[in-house]
Amino acid sequence: MLSGNRQMPKSRLLTLSPVQTKGLSWYIAMSIIETWMLMRVITVSLFA
Repeated sequence: MLSGNRQMPKSRLLTLSPVQTKGLSWYIAMSIIETWMLMRVITVSLFA
């Protein structure tokens, strides 16, 4: 799945130029979606 994206160092995000802000917002959006999917999987497994 998308768990491989977690290996990206956080310090790298601090070096992004303003031009890459759109890519950063996309990365944040994907992280939120990934977290939501993970929470949903945990919830389903708990109540299964």
